[in-house]
Amino acid sequence: MKKDRKAVVTKAAFTGALVLSLTVGTAYAEKNLNTVYQVYVDDEPIGTVENKEDIQSFIEDRVHRAEITYSEEDLNLNEDITFTPEKNLSSESKKAKVLERLGESISVSAESVQVNIDDQTVAHLSADEEIEEVKQRLKEKYVEEETLTQLESQDSKGKPIEMEERASGILSVELSHEIKGESSEVHPSQISSVSQVVREVKKGTVVENSQGGNKPVEGEVSEPLTEVVVQEKDVEEQTIESSRKIVKTNDLLKGETETKQEGSDGRKEIHTLITKKNGSVEARETLKEEVVEEPVEEVILKGTKIIPSRGTGTFAWPAVEGTITSHVGERWGRYHKGIDIAGVDDRTIKAADNGEVVTAEYQSGFGNKVVIDHNNGYETIYAHLDSIDVEVGETVRKGNKLGVMGTTGNSTGIHLHFEIHKDGKLEDPDSFF
Repeated sequence: MKKDRKAVVTKAAFTGALVLSLTVGTAYAEKNLNTVYQVYVDDEPIGTVENKEDIQSFIEDRVHRAEITYSEEDLNLNEDITFTPEKNLSSESKKAKVLERLGESISVSAESVQVNIDDQTVAHLSADEEIEEVKQRLKEKYVEEETLTQLESQDSKGKPIEMEERASGILSVELSHEIKGESSEVHPSQISSVSQVVREVKKGTVVENSQGGNKPVEGEVSEPLTEVVVQEKDVEEQTIESSRKIVKTNDLLKGETETKQEGSDGRKEIHTLITKKNGSVEARETLKEEVVEEPVEEVILKGTKIIPSRGTGTFAWPAVEGTITSHVGERWGRYHKGIDIAGVDDRTIKAADNGEVVTAEYQSGFGNKVVIDHNNGYETIYAHLDSIDVEVGETVRKGNKLGVMGTTGNSTGIHLHFEIHKDGKLEDPDSFF
């Protein structure tokens, strides 16, 4: 029994010593442990570092360099970086390895505006304002900036300023497919400039080029993602030609005409709506035609009265007033066959009776000469005319103008040489006046 007790004591003493040793050892270890931080990227551990500031500085530097590279501000880190503190006996630094893994694991993104056309993403821009700039540049290819500004102008009440009724010009400029913006985040390398987006929209999508049926043609053509649709009003003024109305009247001799009413052309305006797509005319629609000024009809009176070609047998004075300066008879050693009339203000020469012109020409001695056959045996001669206003074959009535008094041929001055013949024999004109 005493032996057993000694054994128990010995065991108890050993146990007590062991516990004391462990307690002292743990206290010593805890006193000598280092605090480190486990780094997590989206809950995935990548290693430990002694200072969290090293990780934060690395990330800030990486983001800053990306901002410089892509000329973007306020870039965002796509991953969540978290830390968990730990105790570690080892003082060996794993900073380099952690930073290497961190560099491979993190990425940045920028807030952007996703450019959509018909639910198709075309590109990304930096801000909403650039969407409007893209639209503006597309439109300015076909419409001047000043016109676009005017279309957007509003009056004091906020209503659009309408175009004058009779003015030609652009009514509206729209895009065939709306360009919309949607907030998004993308890698800064994916953000385009306004010019790049404009080119992309113009380039459009590639489609198969074919000529009717299913016969493809070699090569492909591109269709723009949206087109600039311009509607403009064209007001064209056209002439309405006046008509002419001929009214026959017995108040005028046959062959004579008289203007009763002067005619004038009218004007009308044609209002046309023209639709263009990317500068090409797609449709024309006539909105209205409006007469601005009515045409005036020209009214011409046309004589139907037959001029008698047979004389009356009585003769009218063949000039406008004047006096006889020479009679029928001997003169200057020769026989003068007619009378000479001179001293007039109005040099008009008139037919002495109805008849038909049988001669109207220049003859030696007589100069410009007209002979009228009165179809009753009488014939009259008018000589030395400055000009002749009738033609051979023309029927004249008493008082019609034949020409102008002159001094052509063998003449000593301005006068009319006038003769009357009956059945081919000379008659003295003095006996008729």
